Amino acid sequence: MRNLLILKTTTCAAALLVPAATMADVTADDVWARISEAMAVYGSENMTMGTPERSGSTLTIPDVAFAFEDETTGGASATIGTIVLEEQGDGTVSVIYPETIPMTITGVDSFTDVVTEVEMAFLLDGSEVIASGDPGAITFDFTADLYEVELLSIVSDGEAVEGDFTMAATGVTGRSTVTADGGQRFDYDGNIDAVAFEFLFPNPDNPGQIISGSGTIDGMQVVSNGVLPDNLDASDPEAFLQGFYGAGTDMTGRYTLGAARYEMSGNGNMGPFDAVVTSASSGLDMAITGGTISYSGGAEDIAINVEGDQIPFPIDVSLAEYDYGIEMPVAETEEATDLGLRLNLSELVLSDPIWNIFDPGEVLPRDPLSVLLDLSGQARLDVSFMDPEAMANLGPGEAPGELESLSLDALRIAGGGAEITGEGAFTFDNDNPSPQFGGMPQPEGQVSFVATGVNTLMDNLVQMGLLPPDQVMGARMMMGMFATATGEDELSSTIEINDQGHVIANGQRIQ
Repeated sequence: MRNLLILKTTTCAAALLVPAATMADVTADDVWARISEAMAVYGSENMTMGTPERSGSTLTIPDVAFAFEDETTGGASATIGTIVLEEQGDGTVSVIYPETIPMTITGVDSFTDVVTEVEMAFLLDGSEVIASGDPGAITFDFTADLYEVELLSIVSDGEAVEGDFTMAATGVTGRSTVTADGGQRFDYDGNIDAVAFEFLFPNPDNPGQIISGSGTIDGMQVVSNGVLPDNLDASDPEAFLQGFYGAGTDMTGRYTLGAARYEMSGNGNMGPFDAVVTSASSGLDMAITGGTISYSGGAEDIAINVEGDQIPFPIDVSLAEYDYGIEMPVAETEEATDLGLRLNLSELVLSDPIWNIFDPGEVLPRDPLSVLLDLSGQARLDVSFMDPEAMANLGPGEAPGELESLSLDALRIAGGGAEITGEGAFTFDNDNPSPQFGGMPQPEGQVSFVATGVNTLMDNLVQMGLLPPDQVMGARMMMGMFATATGEDELSSTIEINDQGHVIANGQRIQ
């Protein structure tokens, strides 16, 4: 819920700074009407402003502010101040915001009820916003030399917390368009040349110790487009979530980051330390369509280095690539929709001092480690995950929907000289619960595995004293039951469940 509060706060500020849709003439009144519509999403009771004043080609809206309050999670507020809209005489309107916008975010700890209040300022330097288009489709082009967020104060449980935080984005450019057409159609494309931040805070476990850090990102791009329902109301969190993730939303978004470097140092519970994390690039893709959500992202060429007085040796870890993804329905669906899960850690390299912790004799090959799991399938939801009341009314053991199919598209685990790969697929007969499988729908399909180097790996683990010989013997007996030798230190296995519910391993029925 606190994440939703922060989302509401920052999104509202962004809507005020760079609202809305595409080219003919617009007036200051047209532009203000579009900005007002964007503000209305957050509830009229949460927004305040003075009476708009027209003077020639200039429209001034004084005392613009917003505030959200929630007894359970906290609240947020910002004093925007005066917004000035100036008609340029060429069918465009310049939108002028104050150079400084103070903000306050209040959070309530759900376990201790401790209230923390954070005051910050959003600073704009060299900012320009030009609105153009026509009243039904206004485009906002924006540029800024600098956007900066500065921490002003933190008060937790009535006590001031010393600390400092600044974040600056330079070379900001972009375009935002919103068109009202059976919903709010939006297109957004923003770019930032560079992002940098610095922080300094006392160690929460020992206020006498200081932890500081900094970071730089070489370029950022954010692109999003789609359609949002007209009736979204962020003043009601539950209704907002149900509407936002419902069938009326159809949107995609992506952000990409260039090379990044993050540093942190200070005195922790284990003494002085220094840590550095770098990556060559990273990104995230998101889509919400027809009650289904999907997220995927990752990074390349990640390196981590940690040193400290109480750390016996420098920790050096690198990863060629990692990526992740999830796709699933979250609202009621009449038909089955796609679902998926992916996790990929490619070529994890550990430094020799780390290997020596558990393999001082260098018995194991020190090849890079990799893990890949890629699942896909189809499922149907009878109850929306965004409807707390409906979820609470599910009976004991009652599922919110039905799983119709599940595929293991790829499995790979490699390291220590061994590798396991697998793939397969199953369908599920939801009209035929199977007693053999605990009452779950009757599965049908097969999955195949290939393992290389596993016997050698087990021998090495026995040699290192990490596995007792009797356990290895038992493991080899199990592999003999479910797998067949297909090469030198290579095993393969195919597990099948047929339409009668029989479990078959390599052609032999075992259940």
